[in-house]
This record gives sequence, structure tokens and C-alpha cells, in this order.
Amino acid sequence: MRSFVAAVAGGLTGVVVSFVCAVFVSVFPVGFANSYGALVFHGIDISGLIVKPQFTVVKLLLGFVYAFVTGFVIGGVFSYCYNVTDKSVR
Repeated sequence: MRSFVAAVAGGLTGVVVSFVCAVFVSVFPVGFANSYGALVFHGIDISGLIVKPQFTVVKLLLGFVYAFVTGFVIGGVFSYCYNVTDKSVR
């Protein structure tokens, strides 16, 4: 597996997930996020964590950069670990 390609794929996946999340947060009301969060986290009340979103272009773009970097690192580490274990198994 080519590590750089896997890292870029991970980064792009992070950006797509961040974009979809930003669209959902901007479209659905805060109450929906609270209900959805309670379903995802098995009934835990996360209402204290949810605040009304305040979007700016800079925050949105910075979030995309952070999502790409995080996905890039995760994809690179995954690819490295895959390559190491693949060689040891053969």
C-alpha cells in the first residue's frame, strides 16, 4: 500500500466528513443535534456540549485544514502499520 496515497485519501475523507457535518449543523436545529447525539451515545445527555453554531468562513476553512491534517496522519499511520504487518505475515 502506498503510504502517501493512503494518507491523502484519509485527509480527503476527513474534509468530506467535516463538510457534511457543517451542512448538517447549519441546516438542522440544535434540538435535532441533541436528539441525534443521545441516540449515537446511547442515551447520554450531551445537551451541555451543544451550543448554537457560529459559522465564519475562516473557522470553516480552518476546520477543513484540521480535518485534512488529522485524516492525513491517520491514513499515513494506518498505511505504515498495514505495510509492516503485511511483510511480517508473509
